[in-house]
Amino acid sequence: MKKFLGIFSSVVMLAALLTSCNTNNDVDTITEQAFSSCFAYVQDITTGVDAVYSQVGYQLRLNYTKLTADVLISNLKTPDGTSYPTFTVKDIPWTIEKDGAIVVSGRDLTPSGTTGAAVPLFSSFKLRLMERVVDNSYLPGFCISYTINRQYSVLSSNAVQVIFGTTKSTDEAGTEFTTDKTNYYFEFNADTRRVTITLQNAMFLSNMPAMNIALENIPFTFDGTTAKWHIDAITPKSGGTPYESFPITDLSGEFEFGKDMEMEFYCDPAKAPGKYKIEVDCSFNFYRENG
Repeated sequence: MKKFLGIFSSVVMLAALLTSCNTNNDVDTITEQAFSSCFAYVQDITTGVDAVYSQVGYQLRLNYTKLTADVLISNLKTPDGTSYPTFTVKDIPWTIEKDGAIVVSGRDLTPSGTTGAAVPLFSSFKLRLMERVVDNSYLPGFCISYTINRQYSVLSSNAVQVIFGTTKSTDEAGTEFTTDKTNYYFEFNADTRRVTITLQNAMFLSNMPAMNIALENIPFTFDGTTAKWHIDAITPKSGGTPYESFPITDLSGEFEFGKDMEMEFYCDPAKAPGKYKIEVDCSFNFYRENG
């Protein structure tokens, strides 16, 4: 059995999963967590020149008493060759949105703790965190985007993403089949701008055995905080072997990091003649009682 829990239903578990600490006066309630090995897509707003960096790290310190956050950033680089030292942006306000996401945001922020070193000015800053516990494991949705020195926009998140939701299949006669048992695993290679999407427990028909299929090396582009893709045709793989009898066409989708994912495609399985339209709708606050 699996349960997918949002922030309000996982407060008790969160206390055990995060490293908690108090300020010297033992009054403020503070939690800390780290997001290491993130990718960072950095674009020069003035020229369009972009670059991707790996191993960018973030440490988030949330003060629940003052509703402020400190964010430590390490290994940040820009396309002009600048490498910044580890620094901290302090006392950024944070709130909880209607969907349960923690959002840390601010403007014109100057880092601290880097005496004698050049640091970037954050023209804008937004960190979105969707708390999520899956089978007693903490698997949040996380995305951070910011603009530095009014010149470079940065999008950063985890290269590997896991998201859940509903999958609807519609045949040519209009008959629908819907399931929430399929899990979606994304492996984004920001350097090659390719993504591999694995569907675990995929089912498109009521009598179809659940199976794992992989859609490999799909080109994608960055658009703000979203990755978008479209490909005319692709042969899925099952167990590493091409699944020729299950061709997929007109595959398109978009993944908004830390928030949700939508995708659709057509399949024409050999054992079930006729085309099926598949529509996928997932989010990081999706709740499924039974897995």
